[in-house]
This record gives sequence, structure tokens and C-alpha cells, in this order.
Amino acid sequence: MDTFSVKKVLNNNVLIAMDIKGQEVVLIGKGIGFNTKKNDPIAKETVEKLFALHDEKEQENYKKLLQEIDEETLNAFVSSIEIIKKRSKSILNENVHVALTDHIVFAINRLLKGMAIRNPFLSETKALYPGEYEIA
Repeated sequence: MDTFSVKKVLNNNVLIAMDIKGQEVVLIGKGIGFNTKKNDPIAKETVEKLFALHDEKEQENYKKLLQEIDEETLNAFVSSIEIIKKRSKSILNENVHVALTDHIVFAINRLLKGMAIRNPFLSETKALYPGEYEIA
């Protein structure tokens, strides 16, 4: 049975952990962080989603962003990534996780402050990237 070692609990459903190769990963699963402490083992079977970011800078940015997101938003984000993977039928660059999370957090914060979100390049985006636009 593969296990992970808890490095940091972000919330009840998200952990930063080390895999058996000593690489840092983000683990997501319902209640996976509840009553969990540093260095506790986590069985692979309890993990619903796993994100492995190989670039250290991207890892740090992603961990910071995850701490700003409530569980409902995080679940929506994870579902969105899965939809993008399935619909695009391609392997996503790890930067997509960080960039999309950052983009969503920024948009939510603007909306909560009552700020309008306008995209002056919407028509161009739709014309140049119709497949990506449809997925979005």
C-alpha cells in the first residue's frame, strides 16, 4: 500500500505531503486533513486528487493560494481542472494549476469588492481559441 507523509494540513480536505520518492504533493480528499498531524501517514486510497508540482516556485505559490480558498471554491476548482483535462484530451502543464487558481481567486476577490470584470479581448479570444473558449 502506497502512503504519503503529512507535511502540513491546510484544511480538513487538503494536505501538503511527501510521497514515497520524497517529493512534495498536494493531496485532496473529503476529511483527509481532519484530526491529522505532521508526519502522519496517509493511505493512497483516501486521496481523491493529487497534484504534484515539480517547480519549487510554483509549489510555494500554489500552497499560498490554497490557504486563501474556502473548501467550496477549492472543490469547484478541482472539478474545473478535471473537466479541462477531459475535454481537452491533453496533459496540462503544472503551471495551469497555479495560474488558474490565481486567476479564480483574483476574480472572486474583485467580485466580492463589487468591482466589474471586463475582458477587452473577449471577441479575439473567442475567435483565436474557439476550443478553449468553449471549455471555459
